[in-house]
Amino acid sequence: MEQCPQCSGDGQADPEQSGVLWCLSCWCCWTLPRACPGRRPMLSAGLRVLADYRQLSR
Repeated sequence: MEQCPQCSGDGQADPEQSGVLWCLSCWCCWTLPRACPGRRPMLSAGLRVLADYRQLSR
């Protein structure tokens, strides 16, 4: 269970929307953080190519 950012109450999952939580004490609504979509390996490869290009330019 997650804690409410407003009143520190217990958060319950919203049955209609995935990744959304509701606090039953103050009715505050918040979303869970999303996972990384997996673009990090592509970014790392791009940075390696850029570093190699910079060394060739010198």
